[in-house]
Amino acid sequence: MAAGGGVLVTAFEPFGGRRVNASMAFAADVVRRAGRGPGVVPRLGMAVLPVDHWRAAEVLARLVVARRPSTLVLTGEWSGPGWRLETVGRPGVMVPWAGAVRRGRWPMGATLRAAQARGVSMRASGAAGLYVCDTTYWAGLGLAASRVGGPACPARVVFVHVPVLGPEAPRGAAARALAAILRRVRRAPGPRFSGAADAPRGRDFRARPTRPCSDPSARPTRPGP
Repeated sequence: MAAGGGVLVTAFEPFGGRRVNASMAFAADVVRRAGRGPGVVPRLGMAVLPVDHWRAAEVLARLVVARRPSTLVLTGEWSGPGWRLETVGRPGVMVPWAGAVRRGRWPMGATLRAAQARGVSMRASGAAGLYVCDTTYWAGLGLAASRVGGPACPARVVFVHVPVLGPEAPRGAAARALAAILRRVRRAPGPRFSGAADAPRGRDFRARPTRPCSDPSARPTRPGP
């Protein structure tokens, strides 16, 4: 993926004393399926993020700078039934005073239809949980917004919540659906947007100026004590 323009799929490490995280198996399955057969997606990569608000955002920023993916697929697990395609990310503890959500940069409708065609129970969600999944999605969308400063940022970003429990077949079907969408979006031009477009409707929120992803100062910085 060093040449840029590829796809980066992320998962989260196990937490809470558990040995596995459902998102790891799903992300690996998506990469495997998208990287073979007709319409193979080139320059695929996978990474596992720490379950920590700030560390996850920092690791993700470093990965984007190093690998320069054009498409970023974030995955995490949740304890409810079915699959959730998250439409917005919130800053949570990272920037609690901002109050602005960032909207996903993804063909949501096409993904839901592809999942339903394969018998996968997937729905769009406007609440990613206000935990590390939510803040990491928000951080990833911020990296996408800073694409106005250079080509080293993803044009498309989405977050998929993976159910913890369930037979292997639905997980494989969901991975096939997402792999099919990856094949489609890699051939389409990326969306055009700016950092200010992330403000939710009906609010007077002025986004701070964005920096290129290739600029190390664009990485998240921890607040002081």
